[in-house]
Amino acid sequence: MVIESVEKNLKWHWSKSVKQLTENVKTMIEEMDPNLYDKCLEEIAHKEYLAGQEDIKRKENWERLELAIWQQPKIISSSSHKNVYMSPINEQRI
Repeated sequence: MVIESVEKNLKWHWSKSVKQLTENVKTMIEEMDPNLYDKCLEEIAHKEYLAGQEDIKRKENWERLELAIWQQPKIISSSSHKNVYMSPINEQRI
């Protein structure tokens, strides 16, 4: 958690002084155990990859849902109070 926060601060924080302090903390942690730090970076990268894959799946599911909705016949209420079914593909009465 600490290393992930350090990396996010270095990448996204707006304050120059916070970034400098974060860089000092990063250097200190890396010097204590460089292998562990590298392993944590790999885990963070894998976690971000999985989050990206979930985002892609969510978008694909949403697109399939939208497509299914557009392929459903539309129900239009006419002035004679009868429902008219319209095909979404060519807008013809069914």
